[in-house]
Amino acid sequence: MDNETVKQDLYQAIREFLDLTPSADNETISTLFTSIKVFADELPVYPKAQTQAEVNAYNLAHGESDAELIYFSPTEWNNSDSIEDRESKLSRLQERAMEIERILRADS
Repeated sequence: MDNETVKQDLYQAIREFLDLTPSADNETISTLFTSIKVFADELPVYPKAQTQAEVNAYNLAHGESDAELIYFSPTEWNNSDSIEDRESKLSRLQERAMEIERILRADS
C-alpha cells in the first residue's frame, strides 16, 4: 500500500466520521485525524498488500518496526454498511490513531 492510498483512506474515514457526526467542527476533525495524516507521510510502501495478514507477512519478512504494522485497509470502507458497522469501524480507526500516537511518542 502506498502513502497516497493511506491518505485516501484517511479522507474516506473523515467523510465516514462526518456521516456519523454531522455536527463535528473543523477543530474536532483536526484533533482526531491530523496525527494520522502526518504519520501516513512516513509509512513504508507495501507491494500490493491488500489484507492485514499480507501486511504482517511482509513486515515479518522485512523486519519492519511496530509503528509500521499500523495499517489502513481500503477494503474496510463499504458505503453499504449499516450505521452500526460504520461506528464500529470508526471506533477501530480512532483506536489505531491512539496507537500511532503512542508508538510515535515511544520512538521519539
